[in-house]
Amino acid sequence: APTPLETISALPFFVRPILNSFNDPVDATVWYAADASKDIQWTGTTAPKNDATYPKVIVEYSVDNGPFAGNTIVDNLQFTASPMTYAWTNLPNLKSENIRVKVTFKDYTERNIISQSFSIRPKLLVTSPLPTDGNHPFKVGTTYNNLIKWSQTQGTGVSTVDIFYSTDGGANYVVTPIYS
Repeated sequence: APTPLETISALPFFVRPILNSFNDPVDATVWYAADASKDIQWTGTTAPKNDATYPKVIVEYSVDNGPFAGNTIVDNLQFTASPMTYAWTNLPNLKSENIRVKVTFKDYTERNIISQSFSIRPKLLVTSPLPTDGNHPFKVGTTYNNLIKWSQTQGTGVSTVDIFYSTDGGANYVVTPIYS
């Protein structure tokens, strides 16, 4: 028969919460500047502390490998369940392909997780050419002035764009831009 093991600690010990991983955002996620709300979701292990409160976290973001400090999404959020979801309201008005989110326990700052890089982009709306335009389809050998037009509908920070074209109705786009 197996021998039962028993150990009694002479010193006090503590059980600490754990942060495991992000469910959202993940690599290749694209969110848009000034979106009203996007959910951040992570997993871990949590439980009430001796005072019946849950461990608190701070959720921050970093832009282009910059600091997380000063970019707080929420502070003193109780980590009550796993997976834990927090709605990030009013996304920052920026353009970056390298945004990361970090969740850190307030009482155990060495315990944190950092998301994979994801993108926040402004939204653009192509206003011309449209299928109903008189210049569509295009005629070979014809010059079209000021034909491609767009407006920025969310966010700021776009001063130039790359224009790609498709020959199959938008299923695929030519990798080399027309204009850069």
